[in-house]
Amino acid sequence: MLTAKATCETTNARSVHAAVPEGALDAPIVCFDDVALFGVGPESFRAALCAFIDDVDEDGRPFTRKKIVAHLRGSKASLAALRRITDQLDAVLSRPEGPAN
Repeated sequence: MLTAKATCETTNARSVHAAVPEGALDAPIVCFDDVALFGVGPESFRAALCAFIDDVDEDGRPFTRKKIVAHLRGSKASLAALRRITDQLDAVLSRPEGPAN
């Protein structure tokens, strides 16, 4: 079950308030295993997210390949927001009792 906390932040001199952001139910779910490529520009970043795909070669031998599944791009402010949530997720996943559902 997806839950969301109500948030109110000021971003670039505008106030954003939403319990569940618009599009939450329609947005794609991106599953990824690694970041294949990344780069930076003036006040922005980009990264290519990839998944490990199990496959079989022409001789029937199994192997794993990487496939880019999404491109992530954002501003310096969005990178800071992403870092905050990944730090929080890491803290929750690192608890001795594990994450609570």
